[in-house]
Amino acid sequence: MSNLTNNTAELNKILAAVNALPDASGGVSDAEVPWLTREVTEYSNPTLTKLGAYALSGTNVTSLNLPELTTIAGYSFRECMKLANMVFPKLTEVPHNGCREWKGLVKADFHALTAIRSNGFYQCTNLEALIIRNPTLCTLTTGSVFTASKIEARTGGIYVPASLVETYRSASNWSNYAEIIYAIEDYPEITGG
Repeated sequence: MSNLTNNTAELNKILAAVNALPDASGGVSDAEVPWLTREVTEYSNPTLTKLGAYALSGTNVTSLNLPELTTIAGYSFRECMKLANMVFPKLTEVPHNGCREWKGLVKADFHALTAIRSNGFYQCTNLEALIIRNPTLCTLTTGSVFTASKIEARTGGIYVPASLVETYRSASNWSNYAEIIYAIEDYPEITGG
């Protein structure tokens, strides 16, 4: 077996164990999850539907393929310094603290997103492109959703279907970002069209 196959098989076992842990306000400590510093860099799981709290926190993952992922918990990607781009085909909600402190995140692409809760992208300091492909308006709660990101600084962008640009620009909480809400179709070099 190659190192990637060994690492993927081992990471599958670890993620299953972590995801079986109940979410708690304090999360999971490093002592409970000693694999946080492991050198797994690529991971693919075509059946994984849930990531628990701190599931990938602090890992060195650079490539992640989770096409069936529908649910994440708080801090699932905390301190992921090397995972810059992620496509979420089935994730419907970024929960409170869902992507908080995902320091490496530059571009997040959601196909089915319906809600972003408070602190959803808090301190995602490199986040410059949020792509929401859902053909209906995604709810944005109040709170520090984009604090310390390039979106909050208005140097990034939020990309939505052309038919929804004006809806987003005038929608509750989204209107705060009206000047950086753009049509996906107008920026194929960023969104892939």
